[in-house]
Amino acid sequence: QVLLLDEPLGALDLKMRQDMQYELIRLKNELGITFIYVTHDQEEALTMSDTIVVMNQGYIQQIGTPTEIYKTPQTPFVSQFIGQGTVIEDYYRLRGFEKGNYKGAIIRPEFVEAFKNDNDRFADVVGISEKGTITDILFRGNSLEVRLDVEGVQLVTHRSLERRPIEIGEVMNVIIYRVYAFDDERAYLLENEELKKKDVNNVHLESYLYSN
Repeated sequence: QVLLLDEPLGALDLKMRQDMQYELIRLKNELGITFIYVTHDQEEALTMSDTIVVMNQGYIQQIGTPTEIYKTPQTPFVSQFIGQGTVIEDYYRLRGFEKGNYKGAIIRPEFVEAFKNDNDRFADVVGISEKGTITDILFRGNSLEVRLDVEGVQLVTHRSLERRPIEIGEVMNVIIYRVYAFDDERAYLLENEELKKKDVNNVHLESYLYSN
């Protein structure tokens, strides 16, 4: 048995939509049948699915689990469509990345760390950071969305409300952990080469999430 659901929660407000997501997951597990759930809402797809099929203009771009789709996009379309990413053509201007035979790169907010100059927690990597000026700050409830200008490259990162206040015009130290570079057919995960040379891994850096 198969149940087809075409944008079933589109007309609901946020709280009711979230409640109904849990209810639909419960029903799916209880009934033991396959749900084909059509949605343009990425959060719904990532939250509710066991398997996601990403389509573009009628063609399948990628099939995988939510984790696979999000963390290992296989095509330029998927890398740009899934998640909140900024398309950067001259990403190689950023420290730790070389040009390569790519048309550009996607930089997600979670790939970018911005920290104050007096933050001792980042003392071992401050030497390979670069300066970025805060151009905009948006309040997102449980975090801030921070837009930065790094030598003419526009980046976005998220900042926990537990960290020290920041303001527009403030100059921060910025590190980019990784990017998704792409050509006409594929997407490729590129790690920051300067971080690799210093033997600083992403788990190390991500442990600074609540660092001031």
